[in-house]
Amino acid sequence: MEDAAVLCEEFLRRYTGTRKGVIRVATSLAHPPQVSCEEAAGLLYLHLTSDVRRLSGLLHYDVVDVATGSVVSSGDFDAVVEPGSSAVVNCAPLDFTMLRNCVLLLAFCEHGATLKAVPPIFPCACEGVYATNLQLLHDPKYLTFGRPTFTTQIKSFTTSSVEVEVTLTGAVALFVWLSLEGNHAHFSDNGFTMVPGSIVLCCQLETHNAEEFQRALRVWSL
Repeated sequence: MEDAAVLCEEFLRRYTGTRKGVIRVATSLAHPPQVSCEEAAGLLYLHLTSDVRRLSGLLHYDVVDVATGSVVSSGDFDAVVEPGSSAVVNCAPLDFTMLRNCVLLLAFCEHGATLKAVPPIFPCACEGVYATNLQLLHDPKYLTFGRPTFTTQIKSFTTSSVEVEVTLTGAVALFVWLSLEGNHAHFSDNGFTMVPGSIVLCCQLETHNAEEFQRALRVWSL
């Protein structure tokens, strides 16, 4: 393994010219594409950062009221980002000062990808989606959150794993955490921000009673 690492570094050194270039290439390989935003002069700017690929697709945004979970505004932009670079996609026509109690949901997808297939959790990854992000538009202490309502339903059950559907209604929920009372369960995802919708998670656990699992399941959020 050491010889392979030396050869790889030597190749990258010759390709990039410097050891700093080696580090930069290795870092870019380790980081997936990212999508974010910033505010300037009262307007909202959307940013994309690529990995080693040239990315072409659709950047979709939703402005969501954290108290009700309703979509206040939405839009789409065609976007192209060259390998290892970043770009300002567009200036969204949003009055930043009016979005007092909202979060911004961003999804950068391949052309033709179905946005409805993007899970309602952030961050997330799925087929046809380069990157997603959820950003608060104001400091959390200035936001008025509603009371999220969670419901759960077992979709499939075996003695070694359980698939459970978690549905959120009523509000945006920060740091959603699933646990099983009296058990150390491992879920396929945990500790995420969720917007109204449904997500199916897998739990690896040896259990023989679906009703006991349902009774022990707890869903928490901030």
